[in-house]
Amino acid sequence: MTLVVKNDVINSVRYLITTFLVFSYLSSESFAAYLEEFSEPTITAVATSASYDLYVDPYSGTTSESSPITAYVPIGNSGGDPDNYEYTFHAITTTDSNVNFLNKNGTIYSGSLRFNFNVVLDGAVSQYISLAWENDSGEWEVFNADPGEGGPVQTSSNGTNTFTISFEKLCSVSNAPLDCDDSFENTSNNPSATEELMVFAFVDDDNKTGADINPSDYTGVFYKLKFSNKIYSSSRIYLNSLSKGDTKLYASFDGFDITDDYLKTYVYLRENSTTEEDPNISTSSYTMLSEPTTGASRLSLSSLTDIDSTQTSGSLTIPNLTNDVNYSVRIVFCDKYGFCSRLSNAKSERPEPLEALLEGQACYLLTAGFEGGHEVIDFFRVFRDKVLSKFFFGQAFTQLYYNTAPSLTDTIAKSSFLKSSIRFSASILYSVFKYWWVWLTLLITTLIVFIKRGEQYGRP
Repeated sequence: MTLVVKNDVINSVRYLITTFLVFSYLSSESFAAYLEEFSEPTITAVATSASYDLYVDPYSGTTSESSPITAYVPIGNSGGDPDNYEYTFHAITTTDSNVNFLNKNGTIYSGSLRFNFNVVLDGAVSQYISLAWENDSGEWEVFNADPGEGGPVQTSSNGTNTFTISFEKLCSVSNAPLDCDDSFENTSNNPSATEELMVFAFVDDDNKTGADINPSDYTGVFYKLKFSNKIYSSSRIYLNSLSKGDTKLYASFDGFDITDDYLKTYVYLRENSTTEEDPNISTSSYTMLSEPTTGASRLSLSSLTDIDSTQTSGSLTIPNLTNDVNYSVRIVFCDKYGFCSRLSNAKSERPEPLEALLEGQACYLLTAGFEGGHEVIDFFRVFRDKVLSKFFFGQAFTQLYYNTAPSLTDTIAKSSFLKSSIRFSASILYSVFKYWWVWLTLLITTLIVFIKRGEQYGRP
């Protein structure tokens, strides 16, 4: 009896082990393969012989339907006037501007999107990489296309794999939010359309072409593809002034509302022989980004300095310059699609060492604090000349300032805390003096509120 029970136990254990091994084998064959996006997403637009990486919003490394990777795709407008490739830094990378766009021109589509993935087979012999799209009803359907234009790609090796889908296939899906015919038909003189499409890349044992799928059944990558042909043909940036600093310049400018997808402010720098206005740039007609400035060449990407700023008006610091070198400066705003505003008018100025600036500015503490010229300094210099100089106490204060300030500039220049404190204090005073009516209105309103509350609480 004991022997029979022992044999039954042994047989049960063997059965469980065999079942586990078989299940593990089947799982490795059918369910273990998965698709990963690289930690740095690589999505490339390909048109004719040219290609370029698209801008992708920063993300955590994992995706979901509610938190996809967002990529921004510029669309060409070769039939419009003006052509929107003139407003993008993508066009600068090639002598043939048009090849750098996906394009919808009548019934002719050009260009593709290329995705790079990391395929992990984990025991599977081979897999099909497929791309599905989400329709208006929230259902997912695999693209029905041949390899090379968006059809499945079969792979039997781990590592990097490329999936390419044509722009035509992206535009041809039914019941999808992406409407290329109405949005990107090249008939508008001022393109401004934006469209979106959700897609899901995944792997499976079988070719799922044309099938409906549930993304939760797979480990894949979600994308939100945002398309735009928007340009800024009527927008202008006006560069009001340039002030010199130590290895830097300060630009004061008026801007405009570019879009919610605003990315960066760029500065076009050109070393100039004098501080006169650049003769190659008209201040009355601001030019397009890819319009030639000298000779027959377009602007060089190396001439565009990426300024780490997201403000579209006010003051801007242009750092890392060489002292005693004249620079011609223009400002340009660009969105995430690569479309940019027209280049601003040009101003020229030369950075100078702090010692020379202190001697020339005669506003020692402020110049040391701002490390050069600034609109705040200009304001107080005018205040000194127009207001303080008219009164005895103002003259006495000015004389005391010039007797003591020069001896403090070296200490200020060596202290980040002191420089920040001076900039902060001067900016507050500048705001109070320049916009005194705003502060006065705020003060009166506050007093009225306190009086009303006092009367309210003082009632019996």
